[in-house]
Amino acid sequence: TEVSLSPDRASMIYAHDAVLQVAAADGTGSRPLFSSVPKECAKSNARPGWNSADPTQIVTACVDADGKHGVYLVTIDGKVIRKLSEADDDRVGDPGFSPDGKFVVYWANAGVLGDPGFDGGDIVVAAADGKGKPRRVTRMTNTVYDADPAWSPNGDQLAFRRRDRIGDLKNSDVY
Repeated sequence: TEVSLSPDRASMIYAHDAVLQVAAADGTGSRPLFSSVPKECAKSNARPGWNSADPTQIVTACVDADGKHGVYLVTIDGKVIRKLSEADDDRVGDPGFSPDGKFVVYWANAGVLGDPGFDGGDIVVAAADGKGKPRRVTRMTNTVYDADPAWSPNGDQLAFRRRDRIGDLKNSDVY
């Protein structure tokens, strides 16, 4: 699950039994991505986004051994460069790089509104260099959750999935 293609489309990263694997795009040569999983991702890490401006970097949502969440900029050999998200109690997911590699987008949900088990939250943009405070560009409510953000090809817009728990839970809209 949770497949991410490399910028040159020759390799992919995917999750198998909660472990990130890397393989050729045709599925051959599968192996664990990290020889040693970063401690920040000890409990789990999920669908990474690959940096097209620097293919040696990925961004991934992790949970450490203490249950603290974070979005991390990581090299493909497992070295954590920096944490990009703010709060340790925010659940986070679906990170991805802007086309120029300067920004990262993800969703964050502090669990103070709605159902903490529901996928999504606010859409957040953070500078990949770690400078400045991450900016929430949408706000969740007790019923509205945003997730699966993706950059437009030129990086000037974001698309994302919005689900409203009051409406049809099987239906999401793209904004």
